[in-house]
Amino acid sequence: MNPIWLTIVLAVLSPVSALAGTWIAGVRTYRLARLTVDTGREDSNHKSREDAYKKFVVAARAIGPAARATTDGGDTDAEPALAAFRDAGAGIDLCSPELADGPLPTVLDAGERLLRLALSEPRGSAGLVEAEHDYNEALRQFRELMRADLAVWSNSERRV
Repeated sequence: MNPIWLTIVLAVLSPVSALAGTWIAGVRTYRLARLTVDTGREDSNHKSREDAYKKFVVAARAIGPAARATTDGGDTDAEPALAAFRDAGAGIDLCSPELADGPLPTVLDAGERLLRLALSEPRGSAGLVEAEHDYNEALRQFRELMRADLAVWSNSERRV
C-alpha cells in the first residue's frame, strides 16, 4: 500500500515532466531553426561580398590596359573602363561599408587620376608613371583588405 501523498505527487509530476519535455524539445527546435537562418544569412552575405569584390577586381584590372590604350592614341577604352570601375565600387559600397568609407575612395581616385593623366600626358612621363604606381599600390592594399574581410567571414561561418 502506497501512502496517499505519494500518489498525489506522482499524479502532479507526471504531466509536469511531460510538459517540460515538450517545452525543452520546442526550445531546441527553435534554436536549430534560428541557427539555420543565421547561417544562411551569413552565407548569403559572404557570397554577396565575394561577388562584389570579384566584379571590382575585374573592373580594376581593366584600368591599366585602358590607360595604356589611351596613351597610345585610342581613347575609346577609357570611359567604359572608368564607368565599370565606378559601378563595381558602388557594389562594394552596398555590401561592405567599412571598406567603402575607408580605402575604396583612395583606389577610385587613383584609377581616375591614372586615366585622366593618360589622356593628357605622353606615355612614360614622370607623372603618368607615378600615377600608375600609386594606383597599383592602392589596388594591392585594397585587395589585401578584401581578402582579409572574406577570411573573417569564412572563419565566422566555421565557428557556427
